[in-house]
Amino acid sequence: MKAEKMAADCWQLVAAYVPVGENQKAFYAEILHKMNEAGELRQQRIIDAATGINPVLWFILIVGGLINVIFMLFFGSENIKAQIVMTMLLSMLIGLVLLTILIMDFPFSGDVSIGPRVFKEVLPGLK
Repeated sequence: MKAEKMAADCWQLVAAYVPVGENQKAFYAEILHKMNEAGELRQQRIIDAATGINPVLWFILIVGGLINVIFMLFFGSENIKAQIVMTMLLSMLIGLVLLTILIMDFPFSGDVSIGPRVFKEVLPGLK
């Protein structure tokens, strides 16, 4: 991957550098700290991109939606058509919420995702 090669090149540059003097040693230590932090954050983004919502949470969301729809049936209306429309609208709303959660489940992949453009805007040196 391009990012892995860039990171390896950066590490080679840093490894080849020999600080002279206390100021350079302090900056070198900070550079090492920041590069380690960047590596950890990248690894966390990779993990976040590969994992989604826990299946137990999906179960709770779906069962909770079904309970809400069933609960609607206990609010009897004198007008059965109005009752059906209200139940259908609630079902559609719950379905849309679940669809939104599903679409946004993987933040770094898919149509609705955080793309490289965002990182390039935050870090202008990557352009």
